[in-house]
Amino acid sequence: QVLLFGVLAISLKKVAPSAHTVCEIVNARWGKTAHLTFLFFALCANIIVTSMLLLGGAATVEALTGVDYRLASFLIPWGVILYTASGGLKATFL
Repeated sequence: QVLLFGVLAISLKKVAPSAHTVCEIVNARWGKTAHLTFLFFALCANIIVTSMLLLGGAATVEALTGVDYRLASFLIPWGVILYTASGGLKATFL
């Protein structure tokens, strides 16, 4: 697998040398229409994954503490926002 991804990375750098994301690679390879389509599907996938993580966390909080999952679904994002705003993101990069 490492060899496969190494060869793939070399060929991708030839197609899009300044690309940093998969969406930029799609734009360089197949054009703007494919890029916009890929952006739409990537956004949909991110929304679905975020929803799954949030509901999984809410179900865990409900199982451990007895707090209703709807309330936990509301409070978990606020906890993440407050942690990040108070300097939690800085701790990630240091």
